[in-house]
Amino acid sequence: EVVYTRSMMAWMLFKPRPREVLMIGLGGGSLAKFVYHYVPSARTTVVELNARVVVLARQYFCVPENDQRLNIIIGDGAQHVADNCSRADVIMVDGYGAQAQAPELASLNFYRHCCAALQPGGVMSVNLWGGDRDFTACVARMREAFGGRVLCLPAGKPGNVVALAFQR
Repeated sequence: EVVYTRSMMAWMLFKPRPREVLMIGLGGGSLAKFVYHYVPSARTTVVELNARVVVLARQYFCVPENDQRLNIIIGDGAQHVADNCSRADVIMVDGYGAQAQAPELASLNFYRHCCAALQPGGVMSVNLWGGDRDFTACVARMREAFGGRVLCLPAGKPGNVVALAFQR
């Protein structure tokens, strides 16, 4: 159990019964599995850039196969949000590579697209690293895109910070 994953779920305080959840980044699948098992009303789409991550998550971490409630697709998360006209109640962004967050997932355009992709009253949660030299600028871009409606939640031990951004 990783502390930041619990913090990433803080959106449930504001949107306890979402119908559509979009996740950018799969990792080991703990977030996707939690939503799948404990939020049965939700249809979840996960966009993961690396096909190998999906294979490993299913093989070693028991991530379910695609069905009517879970759809994992291989693709660029930033491009998916920009191109997709569907609306989500919740967007979770956890797009870290080996060294740092993908820059495409921290741009002002990306955050603007996320705000536009949320249903009225929707919430976005983003896993950030407080020690990242781009942290302050990243939060500022998020605040600009979401009209200042951003909260930063320290996620347990020093390091991870979860930002919650509100569509309204």
